Amino acid sequence: MIKWIAAVLILLIFYKKVIAPFARRMMEISKEEQTEDIKQLLFDEEEDIEEQRDNAKLQRLIKKQIDLSETDIKKKLRYEAYAKALREKTEEDPEAAVGIIKDLLGKSGGRQSR
Repeated sequence: MIKWIAAVLILLIFYKKVIAPFARRMMEISKEEQTEDIKQLLFDEEEDIEEQRDNAKLQRLIKKQIDLSETDIKKKLRYEAYAKALREKTEEDPEAAVGIIKDLLGKSGGRQSR
């Protein structure tokens, strides 16, 4: 019985001196990690803002390309189709979106020479 009590005491001391401090250190977030996390969040936010600006530019390009100043329903539908396709392609495959943008630029270049 004394052997069991001694074993439990040794395990308890080992736990309190070794395992508990190690677990506490592992759970703590260092100041460097906190600043890195904050910097990453700010960087992600800046990327989102930049992406929104790019999307707005692309929408203006699409509107200019199909000349939405007129009230033609077909042109408005074509704009919606272009915008939807561009959004979907950008989410799925950014490289495919580049192809769509190049097509739009090529078509708008031809239309501007009217």
